[in-house]
Amino acid sequence: MIATKPDAVGSLPLGYDLALQGGRRAGFTISVLIHLILLLFLSRSYRFSPPPPRRVILAQAKMFVPPRPEKPEETLRTPAPLAAPTRFPRSITEPEVPSKGNPISADEVQLDRESLELVDPAGQVEEVLSTHDGSVGFSVPDEEGHLQHIFQAPNWTPLNISGYIPAERYCSFTMVPPWTIATRIANANGLPRNSIAYVIFERSMCNNLWRMIREFAGQKGIDCVKHTKLRFDLANERLGFSILDLNKCEGQQGPKQ
Repeated sequence: MIATKPDAVGSLPLGYDLALQGGRRAGFTISVLIHLILLLFLSRSYRFSPPPPRRVILAQAKMFVPPRPEKPEETLRTPAPLAAPTRFPRSITEPEVPSKGNPISADEVQLDRESLELVDPAGQVEEVLSTHDGSVGFSVPDEEGHLQHIFQAPNWTPLNISGYIPAERYCSFTMVPPWTIATRIANANGLPRNSIAYVIFERSMCNNLWRMIREFAGQKGIDCVKHTKLRFDLANERLGFSILDLNKCEGQQGPKQ
């Protein structure tokens, strides 16, 4: 038989082996505990340690201002002069009416007030209406003499009218046929094309016009005027009219010599 050498470990007593294994376990446990305590200490010391100071750099702030757009150089323009309204020469302001004799008082002159005619050869009606608080009125053909619409100069503002207003309440004259100013106002306000147009002033205007005609006729020695044609004339700043033509009555008696 071959003799074999018995294992050294296997030959140790059983109690010694258990004690050895228990000592290794205890040493491993102690090592783990020491590492855990060390890690806990390091973590607490890191947590409570003040953070390192930071370097703060302050820079001067700048406000952004957008550049202003360059304005083109303004060129001063001289306004064009307004065209002066056409006026008749002073030499024909008064018509040539043959005199019947010596001048008479204006109060002695008889005047047909219904035969007064207005004309506008120089196109000054709009300026005269604006200067003397005039208006343009309209009535329907079936209601002639009853104003249904009135537009006040200079902006031609419509007046609030309920029903109709008698034209005789004003100093009014019909435009036959309607003039350019009346046609423009009617079209702008949608009025019927067959409307009758009127030039309207305050009642005092007619009194002043009749007085002007009487004084003119009296200077010519005419005691009766049948028909008078007046024109719109800005040269007459007081009334805005001048006498264009005057017809005396037929068979009138002249003033006493």
